[in-house]
Formats: sequence, structure tokens, C-alpha cells
Amino acid sequence: MRTIEKTLSHLILGQKGGQNRIQIIELIRERPYNVNQLAEILNLNYRTIKYHMNVLLKNELVSSSKTGGYGEVYLLTPEMEDNMVIFEDIKMKFEKSKKLKDFTTSPKFFQDVMEQTNDTVIIINEEKQVFFLNKSAEKLLGYNKNEIIGAPFENLLDSSAREELINKISAGEHIVDFETKFKAKSGKIIDINLTVDHIREENGIPIGFSILSRDITRRIQAEEALRENEERYRHLFEDSPIGIGLADFQGKIITANSAMEVITGYSLNELKKINLNDLYKDQENRKALIDIISKNGKAVNYPARLYNKDGNIFDALLNTSRIRIGEQDYIQTMCIDITERKRTEEALKLSEERYALAQRAANIGSWDWNIQTGDLKWSETIEPMFGFDRGEFGATYEAFLDRVHPEDRQFVMDSVDACIEEGKEYTIEHRIVWPDGTIRWVSESGDVIRDRKKEAIRMLGIVRDITEQKLMITCLHQQKHELDERVKELNCLYSISKLVEKPGITLEELIQETVELIPVSWQYPEITSARIVLNHEEFRTNNFKKTKWKQASDILFHEKKVGVVEVYYLEERPEREDGPFLKEERHLIEAIASRLGRIRERMMAQERIRHINGLLMAIKDIGQLISHESDLGTIAQGSCDRLLKTQGYLDVCISFLDSKKGVITPIGHSGNHPWSSSGIILDGNGNAPKCVKSVVNTATRNYISSTEKLCGECSFCKHGEDHKSLLIPMLNQRSVVGVLTICFQATHEIDKAEIQLLEEVASDLAFAHAKIIAERTLMESRERYHYLFEDSPISLWEEDFTDVKKYIDSLRGTGIKDFREYFKNHPEEVVNCVSSVRIIDVNKNTLVLYKAENKEQLLDNLNKVFDIDSYEVFREELIALAEGKTTFESEAVTRTLTGNKVHIRLRLAVAPGYEDTLGRVLISIIDIPEPNKT
Repeated sequence: MRTIEKTLSHLILGQKGGQNRIQIIELIRERPYNVNQLAEILNLNYRTIKYHMNVLLKNELVSSSKTGGYGEVYLLTPEMEDNMVIFEDIKMKFEKSKKLKDFTTSPKFFQDVMEQTNDTVIIINEEKQVFFLNKSAEKLLGYNKNEIIGAPFENLLDSSAREELINKISAGEHIVDFETKFKAKSGKIIDINLTVDHIREENGIPIGFSILSRDITRRIQAEEALRENEERYRHLFEDSPIGIGLADFQGKIITANSAMEVITGYSLNELKKINLNDLYKDQENRKALIDIISKNGKAVNYPARLYNKDGNIFDALLNTSRIRIGEQDYIQTMCIDITERKRTEEALKLSEERYALAQRAANIGSWDWNIQTGDLKWSETIEPMFGFDRGEFGATYEAFLDRVHPEDRQFVMDSVDACIEEGKEYTIEHRIVWPDGTIRWVSESGDVIRDRKKEAIRMLGIVRDITEQKLMITCLHQQKHELDERVKELNCLYSISKLVEKPGITLEELIQETVELIPVSWQYPEITSARIVLNHEEFRTNNFKKTKWKQASDILFHEKKVGVVEVYYLEERPEREDGPFLKEERHLIEAIASRLGRIRERMMAQERIRHINGLLMAIKDIGQLISHESDLGTIAQGSCDRLLKTQGYLDVCISFLDSKKGVITPIGHSGNHPWSSSGIILDGNGNAPKCVKSVVNTATRNYISSTEKLCGECSFCKHGEDHKSLLIPMLNQRSVVGVLTICFQATHEIDKAEIQLLEEVASDLAFAHAKIIAERTLMESRERYHYLFEDSPISLWEEDFTDVKKYIDSLRGTGIKDFREYFKNHPEEVVNCVSSVRIIDVNKNTLVLYKAENKEQLLDNLNKVFDIDSYEVFREELIALAEGKTTFESEAVTRTLTGNKVHIRLRLAVAPGYEDTLGRVLISIIDIPEPNKT
């Protein structure tokens, strides 16, 4: 046996007619009713009520008085009375389900908007069961509606991401940009970004949840690729053979590579705990280095003496530069341990002339030049160093100079002369050219031996090949440069990501700040300018200038070009992989363009949702305005104001047509429309805009996508910028009664769904216009009728026979067909019918005819006017009405309030439109001086 809860759920929630059954139960809960009474109250036919009563009787929810026939009444069973709490709960579920169904199915145009969006839209009820999903959601997940409607929402979530989201929804949180994973029908896991919000009825009670989501799989893949790129640069840092470290200007060590750990003897964790200043033997040396970096931004080949972990001092050569990460400046240092080289140099200084130099030059190369004779002697290692076999290299100063690189030759000669003539130190580096054309680097050190007269007689020196060292330093500089460039690129993309997260930032503000980020991210920021063009709007740096040294990338939206990112060098630079630009800069500009395309798409989607929601709210407000206002001007102006508040339009104008005068007049306006102050003549001799004439003449909407092209010559359109317009006719029975004009920015994309919404507004305004005109006409008609009624020369009565009609119908329902016989046998029913007639009004002549001072006196004494003899005429009226007649005439005798007899001719006529209810019946009475003898 089913419980009463299951029974009520089945009859109300599971079958059609649930709303009627709720109303029937609520009515007979208050008092017993019969079927006819219920049908009248609920405005339903007798058979419908009888069907529902039989269902409720069968399921023992109501009982009958058992009297049968017309008088049978129904009341709730005791069990139903005891379980009204369950009934109220099921009633609430029915109302919520109905509202949720109305939300997803009505109006039709809003459903179209949800179906056409590229984002997936899923609606779930309070039990977290899927109630609706749009086509994009079906396509993404691989389900059709029949497979998934009613299923738990958590079935769509991957198990790894299910619990947190379900808990947030259960807690009623407003969820924005939550990243999780969907599980498609095929088993494919999809990374998604979703927003969840309550769906509420007008009083704020939640009835379900809306879930707007987007596939972010490609974005996740791009971020993973970026992480891999960062990992590659990290390996470049870690695996460098030169010690590299990063510290702030206060000496706190942030990070260091393995080579730096080997040089200092400290592990990275140990380095982070000490201050960099403590590693310097000479603090003044450290201070001088900081001053150079602060002034020049870098220090090249800076010598320093440092402590290692064991407390030993070692000599180092530092190459430092100031770099900026985020909002803070840091010092990046490349460190080379030159202790051994320093010791060698010191040993050379302490050596005796030739023997000391020769000792120091072991495996390097030494030379001895007799300045007076020109003889040049060198060690056996020098010839191979200059690319010669033994004995091939001429032992003269000229032969040596011939091997010096042409661009360095003068520098070498000047250095030698300065050492001989001025006693300057001879320590130089220069290039040499081998016989086969190979270019090598050598380092030379020497000194002059003088006689007693201090004249130069000999010059001794050493030379060593430093090509590998030069290559290493060049490589380090290149690595450092590339690393710096990569850091700048990453900072650029990171900064753009932070801009997106900035609360309240507009798309225009974001693009302007992005264009200002670009120059510092390129190789030559001081000569770099940039420009971004998006939606026909241009954003540029202050120094922007077009040159022939250009790099550009298109911004795409749905594979269509909507803008471009451009970078220009203001001066010529050496050719690289992409003109004067690096290949990494090509990747960066493409990444910026791609990211701007996605940002635009996302922000436009958010703006579109806000606009449509605002438009829907405006339509709702306009509907309420039409329902409560009767002034057309107030309705028009209020409608314009509400549409403009959607933030999607520049101008709204509502004009109505007076077809008789040939004038269309704007009576509602918000914005800067040029038609707002005067009527626009349409009589053929006026100056109405062509776009308005077209709408009026064709009764079809007019969409102007470019006022620049189509309205440039129009005197009405003094546009300050290119925009678009939509003109929609207001139609009443296919006739134009007015025009709704909407102006919006050229960048605003208006689609079919939005046009349908605006056409609905135009239709509602046309309806309001027709309603107000009709009410005005009706009022005028009523005034004319009232004048004719009051001043008629005969007696006129306006009466309501509604109760008489109901009584006649009930008799017919019991099977009575011969009403003449029935009223003859039941004269008391004639009396009852007389008392049920309600007199609405009588005119002045009626008061004169029956000697009454006012209407109240007459109506209070009708028993004196119509005595028992006149009931015979009323019985004939009843018979005529029961037989379906709408007119009746007869003669009768009535009495004035003073008691005098009045012979009259009475005529009854049912007002047109009231034949089914007899709610308005007109009686005319003519005074007959003498009785009609015939």
C-alpha cells in the first residue's frame, strides 16, 4: 500500500494537472464545495473538475457527502487532514520545479541565447541533478539531453576533482574561475574553468544552480610548455661551468649554481644563511663594487679577494649586473676563481729578467727583443702559437707585426712605443692571424731593460694563447645575455597575467598597459616602440613611430583577424634570425597576440553575459511599466532609460506615428540622439531620415552597420565616431505605429537573439500604444453612452442577470427542458429570481416617471413599483432568457411611489458580448397613457 506522501507525489509531481489538484485541495480544505462551485471559482469546465474529483476520491484524499446530484459536496478525508504538512512540502517542490522549468524553457528567445553560446551551460536543481544542458555542453561531454537529464551532476566530474566542487556547491558558495576536470562520455578527461551561481526566484529563494564552464585544455598545455621552457633555462643556469649567484643589494644570497658551491665550498643552503659581504676580505672593495653597479648597472672583470668555507683566501674575477625581477632589483654575479693565474702573475713579477720570465713562461712562450739591433729571440712554443712549424716564423719584430690582426696592429705598436718611451706597463691582449687565416687571441706582458743612461736596450716578455678563455668569456656573456632576455620575456607574460587578475580593469586599460610592457621585454628597449590595434582602436607607446624594422603578429578571434601587435626598432640593428629581431622575440610577440586574443574573448563573453542579463532585466522592468502606467510618454521615456542602463547602448529613441497628420514624433529618448527635440515630418515634403522612412514604408527593421558610409550625408546624423544603429518597427496588426531606434558602438556584436529581445520590446510598446488608444476610445465611448443614458426621454434601466443565468443553467443541468411549465408550477422561484437581479443604474427620466426624489429612494422601494401583478411579465422574461432569446417586449402595469398606476411598454435587450453571462441587460420603459385594449 502506498503512503500518502508517495500518493501525493505521484498525483501532483508525476502527472499532468498537478496545479489544478493543488487548488482543489486548498479550496475544500477551507469549506466543502460541489463540482459546479469549484468549476466557477477555478474557471474550468465541469468535466475537468469532475475528472480530478474522481482521481482524488479513488486515492482516498477526499470524500463525498453521498447526497448525489447537484447538491453533492466534497471534503478532505481525515488522513489527508492529518498530513497537510506533507501536502505543503510537495506543493513547494511543485512550485520550485515549475519555476525552474519556466526558467529553462521560457521565454523562447532566452533559451536561444543559451543554446547559441560557445560556453557550456548546465543547470542543476537543489538535489544537484542535471536539469538542463545546452548544445555546447552536449558537444563537449558527448551526451545528449535524454542520456543525462536527471542524472547526478557529480557523474560528469572526474573523481580526482569531484569532492571539493560538490562541497562548495552544497555550501552555497558563489564560485568564480574554479578549475576542475569533466569526464566525457567517452572517458576523456577535460580541463575546464567554471562559474557556479544560484538561480533564485523573485523573492530570493534558491531553486537551482547555473554552471557556466569553458574548456581550458589548450591553455593548460600552453602553461606546461612554458614550464618546460623555464626548466630548460634552469638547467642552463645550473650546468654552467662558471659560478653564478643572485643576491639583493643588502647582500642576502637568493640562489647560486653548483659551480658557485664548488668555488666557495659552501652548499646552497649554507650560502643562503650567510651575508655576501662576509665573503669579502676587503669591505671597501665590496663597497666600491656596489657603487659601480649602482652607477653603471654592471661591472666587468672586477677583481676581488674572497674567503672560502675553510677560511682560505682566493682571488676571483667578477662580472656583475643589476637585474630587476618583479618590483625589486637584484645583483647577478658570475665568478671565476683566478687564484692560480694571480699566483703566476705574481711569480713573474718576482722573477729575474730573462730567467724569471723563461721560468714563468714554461709552456707559454717567452721572447727577448734587442731594440738596438732588431734581433728577436723567442722560445720554441711561440711558433706553434702563431700557426707556424719550427723554423718557419721569421725572428724579427716586423715578422711579428705582420701576424698581428690588421685592426689591432696600430694598438700593439702604440703599446710597445709607450712602454719603451714612457715606461708604461706593457700588458695587452690582441688578435693574431695564422697563415691559414685562423684568428686567435693572445695575451702579452713585457718590460723594458735600460742601460745606465736609462735608454731602452732590450724588451723582455711572455705571450700566451687566450683564445679558449676569450671564447669562454664570450660564451658566458652570450649565455648571460640570453638568460636576461628570457627573464624579460617571462616577466612580460607574467605581468600580462597579473593585469588580467586586476579587479575592475577594462579591456582598453589592459591593452594600454600591455603595450607599455613590450619595449622593456625586447633586446634593445631604448630604441623599441610598440603599437596594438584591436577593434579599430589603437594603443601605442609614447615614442611610437613606424620604421622599416618591424615585427608583427595578428590577434585572432575565432580564427578571424581582429587586431595586430606591432614592434618597431627606431634605429638599425644587426640582422638576426628574424630581421634585427631574435627568434625568441618572434615567439614572444606571437604569445602576446595569442594571449590578447584569449583575453578579449573572455572579457567579451563576460561583458556579453552582463549585457544580456541587463537587457533581460530592462525588458522585465518595461513589462511592469506597461502594466502599471497609462501615460504613453511615461512608458516611452521609462523604456528608453531602462534600455540605456544595460551599458550596451549609446542611445535609445522611441517615436510614435500619427498617420492622420503624417508626423512621427520622438516621445522617449535617452542618450545623445539628434532627433530628441522635434517632430519628424513624413508627409513627403519633410526631412525625415531615409532609415526611418524605410522602416515606416516597409514595416521591416533596418540595421545600419556603418553610419560612416550610410549616414554620412544625413543632416540628422551628426555622428562623432563610427557606430551602428538598429531601427525596429512597432507593429499593431501589421501596421507601423512607431519606431524603436537603438545606437551602439561599432565594436558591439549584436546577434539574432538580441534582435529578438529588442523586437519583443517593440512589440510590447506597440501593444501599450494600442491599449492606451483603445482605453482612450473606450473612455470617450463611455462618456457618450453616459450622456445618452442619462438624458434619454424614456425610462432606461441597466441590470445584472448573472445569478439568474447561473440558476437557469443549473436547472438545465438537472434535465429541465420546459421552463414555462416549471415556473408555472414553482411561482416562488420567480420571486427568488426577481430578488437576485441586481440593478446597476437608472436614468433621470425613470425617477420622474416613478415620482422618486433620487435613485436610492427608488431602489429601496421597488416592491411598491413592481407589485405581484407585474411578476407575470417577469416570468415571461425568465422563460424568454431560458430559451436563449436576447430580447423581450411586453406591456405591464407598475405603480409610482405615490401609488398611482403606470401603464408601460417594457423592452428587454441583452448587451452585445454578455450573451453567455447576462451580466449586462438594458431595460427601456415607455409610459402608455391608456391601456392597449387589443
